Amino acid sequence: MLFHIGIFATFASLIVSPWRHALPSTLAHVGLGLTLMGTLGGLIGVLMRILDERLRALSHPDDYAAVVLVTAWQAAGTAFWADPRALPFFYGLSAPTLVAIPLTKIRHCLYFFFSRFFFGRFYGRRAVLG
Repeated sequence: MLFHIGIFATFASLIVSPWRHALPSTLAHVGLGLTLMGTLGGLIGVLMRILDERLRALSHPDDYAAVVLVTAWQAAGTAFWADPRALPFFYGLSAPTLVAIPLTKIRHCLYFFFSRFFFGRFYGRRAVLG
């Protein structure tokens, strides 16, 4: 959960990055905290995949690559909030991460919203779910 909250915070960081200098310092602290939390969640996820035999058996190279890429991207987002001079590094990792979204398992971050919308439209209108 920490990892996914950090992903949304990193996306938000990317969106507001051109206006970083005009943002209140409180927002910078929130951005730093959330992206750092996501980075730590990603590192824990990588370690869990390596150390837990069950997760290791379920994991494919794409799983490792996706988690490592997104964790590095979150770390770059954290560096950006800590020091605005890290913006080129953040953008440099944002590009391959955004390119990887439709090509790897990271795509579930996009499908999630569409699936919730269609699930709600299909079942919600029929009063199937309490």
